[in-house]
Amino acid sequence: MSENIDASIQLDHGSEYVSPISLALRGLQPNQRRRKAKEFIAHFDEIKALIEQGVSYKDVRLALAKGGLPMSAATFKKMFEAETEQRAQTTGDVVHVTGDQA
Repeated sequence: MSENIDASIQLDHGSEYVSPISLALRGLQPNQRRRKAKEFIAHFDEIKALIEQGVSYKDVRLALAKGGLPMSAATFKKMFEAETEQRAQTTGDVVHVTGDQA
């Protein structure tokens, strides 16, 4: 009986057997846009608190860039507004923006 041996080969990965497909899938990384969005959302509560205290968008962006999350003013504004709207729809949160936010 002739079987496709390649289809059933599994590689030893530590103490568990992992198929070549699983290894290939595990090696994938999110694209930069998704990584950036995920990191932005993870820090959104801190960002929102600073904005509500009157810290400018520019200063927040500079701090994010210093921490490894650079983005343009337009991207920051778009991401901030989108996450604010998303949270407002799900939780009823409202962000009060004061001062110069340019």
